[in-house]
Amino acid sequence: MLALMLLSDFSPPPADDIPALDQGGGELTCLVLSSRTTAKGHVLNLTDAGGNLAKAFCPLDVAGAAPPDGALVRIVAEPSSDDPGFLFVRELEILQGPGGKD
Repeated sequence: MLALMLLSDFSPPPADDIPALDQGGGELTCLVLSSRTTAKGHVLNLTDAGGNLAKAFCPLDVAGAAPPDGALVRIVAEPSSDDPGFLFVRELEILQGPGGKD
């Protein structure tokens, strides 16, 4: 029982949309509109089911390759302290490739 309680403390809270991530971070499923690789990671343009937009940075140690444009992804992210409209991705999982392909 204690182990389950400890594990639950590490689960990020689910977010309903991108603006909810700006309130302290969490987990969200979203669509990659476009991505650009830099020397240290990937800059992602994301949208959620409600059409909200965000720009995010995903380090190379989180995702070695940029997710393809049009991919459905699950992210765990937190807002930048300097720019709340910018997110830092801590986890990224591709749920579905572009056009519904796995």
